[in-house]
Order: sequence, then structure tokens, then C-alpha cells
Amino acid sequence: MRLSDEELNKIRNSADIVEVVGHYIPVIKSGRNYKAICPFHDDSDPSLNISVSKQIYKCFSCTAGGNVFSFVQNYEKVSFIEAVKKVAEISGYPLNISLSDYEKPKDPLKEKYYKVLQEAIKFLKYQLNSFEASKIKYYLTNRGIDGELIDMFDIGYNGDENILYRFLNAKGYNDMDIVSVNLIRSSANGFYDVFGGRITFPIHDIFGNPIGFTARSVEENVAKYINTNETDLYIKGNIVYNYHRAKDEAKRKGKLYVVEGVMDVIAFARAKIYNVVATLGTACTLNQLNEMKKTGCTIIFCYDGDEAGKAANFKAGKLASAHKMDIRIIDNQSGDDPDDIVNKHGVDALVALCKKELSWLEYCFEYYLKKYNLQLYSEKKEFVSKIMEEIALSDDEFDRQNFLHKLTQLTGFEINTLSAGVVKQKKFTKVKFKPALEGIKAAERYILQGMLSDNNAVDIFINRLGFLVDDDAQILAMIIIDEYRKYNEVKVADLLDNIQDEKIKNLLLDISLNANYNIEFDEVKFMSYINRVKKWLLEDETEKLRMQIQEEVDNDNKFKLMLKYRENLIELRRYNNE
Repeated sequence: MRLSDEELNKIRNSADIVEVVGHYIPVIKSGRNYKAICPFHDDSDPSLNISVSKQIYKCFSCTAGGNVFSFVQNYEKVSFIEAVKKVAEISGYPLNISLSDYEKPKDPLKEKYYKVLQEAIKFLKYQLNSFEASKIKYYLTNRGIDGELIDMFDIGYNGDENILYRFLNAKGYNDMDIVSVNLIRSSANGFYDVFGGRITFPIHDIFGNPIGFTARSVEENVAKYINTNETDLYIKGNIVYNYHRAKDEAKRKGKLYVVEGVMDVIAFARAKIYNVVATLGTACTLNQLNEMKKTGCTIIFCYDGDEAGKAANFKAGKLASAHKMDIRIIDNQSGDDPDDIVNKHGVDALVALCKKELSWLEYCFEYYLKKYNLQLYSEKKEFVSKIMEEIALSDDEFDRQNFLHKLTQLTGFEINTLSAGVVKQKKFTKVKFKPALEGIKAAERYILQGMLSDNNAVDIFINRLGFLVDDDAQILAMIIIDEYRKYNEVKVADLLDNIQDEKIKNLLLDISLNANYNIEFDEVKFMSYINRVKKWLLEDETEKLRMQIQEEVDNDNKFKLMLKYRENLIELRRYNNE
């Protein structure tokens, strides 16, 4: 038997969130609601807020939040359906289901490959304790990698003389299967180990399935690291090393550190920092960034402190910024990677380094100032052009104005000249700064709060506006409308089960439990927020029309644009007179 949405809602409604949370941790009454010591981060004061009326919880320190199902799922670290079954048991709801009904069908070929790789991991880990590997074990110990870290990261050793192939062959594994996962290769003399003579670090997918290895040599005059070639399981541009271990800790901390290599991840673990992943020495890709984005965390790049590492920080940051991701860059001026920092200066030095976060625009200033000589007018102009491109992408009005001012101080160019844009070798689009944007974002959150609390607000939004400026707010609005059309009402606890994106889920929880938005629905105020957003959208469209008119060379097209521009100005006057 599989559960329908209707049945899931019945189970959820049968459970009291205070009772469910109280089943695991002590809860304290606080006015009409309850509080508790948050179990999802190191909490000393009760920071977990539990809403009785909405049947949801939210920690405003670590951002953990959800309904009864998500609490049990995250607390017990079980699957969604296991959490549903547990909630039913706690609330006394009669439920008879088999968990096997919910298991995804497995790909037999991939399962076969996982088995080969898991067997290799166990064998190589065992080999690390052999007499032949004593030199390697000493090397790891000397670098501060103890038994606990070896177990955590399943570190092993692939000795010489094709020892892994001989073992897997003796265990009865098919040669072509071993080749397919890139553990061995064929030659004129037969099969040989890909990672022979190297320390091995298994790579897993987001679910924790083994998919390959990165392997390090301690010998001179050979490539220090080699990775598994691309296979049916391992596609390097999609894989984020250590993601399966780091994602839950990242959600608790609200941060995900991104480093270059496996030894850097381990260096952070030595400092007791576990929300860390690696791109394994390759340029960070959009697929990797999208996977990281699913945590809903701030992504913090901490590549090596040398020039190549700084360039990698910039390239990854530029890609992430262009796709509107929340990022920071660690200001590593040491010239070393995190692993070397720990080995030379200890874990406290790495912890201190993590406090040197730069915003993306701050990093751009630092990066470009080292590339351009501002004593030369031509280079100063190019510097301004590069920085303006990044400022134009920012949605934060405070940042835009602040960095415009900083740019003026550095270059001596007038702020009006800067906002008009700088031309060098290409046309640079004028940046229109929107001083009301932060107010618009707040207005949109009040609109969403109204839609969550009153069905009339949903109808007004559909008929009078239908679109929000902020991407996350727009997505949530569409989810609310869809829920309203299906059930003619919106329950936050029900809605949470249908949202996968952590950022959208956190936005919903914040609006639902934040005291600033927790107000009674007022249609007059609601319409004022609707009109504020409509006016801003109209202003934005009007400015874009003005810029198009300036650039248009065809007289017929220019005339049409001017007519539309005039209509918008008349509409704006109406808003200003209201």
C-alpha cells in the first residue's frame, strides 16, 4: 500500500507537533507556543520555536525547520516514509504499510558496480595496516591523519604488483566489471591496477554510494594525484567530493566550504569543521554548484592561497554570482592550501582563516586591484568596467551604493559617470540603481504572508499582480497558488512536504514564524503592498524603455517605444498621486 497525499495529510493532522518534538526533547511553554533547545546545532538557550497553530518549528539560529515529518526525519536521520510511520506511532494513528513499497527500483548494473567498488574500499583499507604499507601509515600519521580520520574517510593503500586486481579476481569479480569502474586497465601483459602504489580516497555520490577514487602518490617525479576516469558512475563535472557527509552539517551551520582537494577536506576535519566539500582540483562547474545550492547554505570558496587558487576562487565565484547564488570567498593570503596551513601552523590557524570571509564584491575589488595599475588611465578605466559589471549583477541596493562609493574613492571618477557605465572595447549597459528594491523585497514577504493567512489574498494577488520581483518569492507564490487551487486552503505544515528546495522552505518558515510578518490579514494594507510592487515593476520597465529609446536607430521602432514609454509615465503619475 502506498500513501496518498490525502492520507499523509491525515497522519500529519492527527499529530500534535508539541507532542512529537516532546517525544524526543524537552519543550518549554512560551506564551501561546513552545520553545526547546535546538537538537540540530550546539544550542545553549532555547532557540527552537514551535508554533501550535501552524504545526511547524523553526530555529532562527541554525535555520532548521519544518513540520512533524521533517523533525523526525532529521532527528532520527531516517527516510521520509520511515518518519511518517514513526509520527503515526507517536500520535496513535492506525497505519499499516511496508517500507519496501517505497524503495526505489535499483539499477542492477550500478548495484553490481557499487559492490565491486565497496569490496575494493574494504580491501585497500585493510592493506593500509599491512607491513608493506608501514611507510605509508607513517606518512599519514606524520601529517596528522589518525585512525579516526582514516575510518571517517575510508582511506586505503593500493600496493604494487597489481594486488587489488589479484584480490578482486580471486573473489570472483568479472574482469570487465572491474575495468568498467576504472580500478584496472588492460595492457599487452594483462590487467594492471590503476592506482598501484598510491594512497586511496574513495569518492561517493550524494547518496553515499561509492563511485570512484582519488589517489595520491608519495613518490617524486610522478603525478601527485590521479582520479578515476569518467565511467557510468563517475562524471567529474557532476561530482562533489564528501558531499554525502557534509550536507547535513552544512544545513545545521548554514555554510558549505568548498576546497580544491581531498587533503584540504581532511585538514578541515582535523579542525573539527565537517561542512566541507571539494571539487578535486578541477574547475568548479555549474552542475556542482547547483548540487551545493540544494543545501540552502551560503557557499564559501576556500581554494589554495597561491595565484592559481585565487584565480580558481574568482572563476568559481563569478559563475556562482552570475546564477544568483549566496557566496563568500575566504581571504587566503598565506600562499598555502588549507592542508599546508594546518601542517605548518596548526588547526587554530585554519579556524582563524575561516573568519576572513569576503563578500563577492569585496573579493572582486581585491582580485582586480592586483591585475590593474590604477596609475595608468587606460587600466583604471578597464578596472572600473570590470567592477561595474559585477555591481550591476548585485540585487543588494546597499552593496551597490557602497561599492559605487568605494569605486569613486579609488579612481576619482564621478559617481554619475560610473552609474552611466564605462566603455572599453565593448558596449557596457547602463546600470539603473533601484533604491527601493530592499523595500520591495519586504513588501513581497508581506504579500506572501497574506497569501498564507487568507484565501482572499491569493485571489487578489492572482488578479491584481501575479508576479513578484524576487525569484525565491515568486517560486513560493506559485506553490501557494497551486496549493490553493488544489485544496481551496493553504496549510504551512502540508506545504512543507511539497517543497524540495531548502531556500524556498526556509523562506516559507521565516515568513510563517517571524514576528515581523505574523500579523492579521488587512486587505487595505495588502493592496498597498501589491501597489508598491506594481509601481516598482512599472518604474523598472520604464527605465529599460528609456535606455532602449536611446540605443534604437530605427525610427519606427523608436516611435513605438516612445509611445509605450509615455503610457508608462502617465501610469506612474497615477500611482504617485494616489
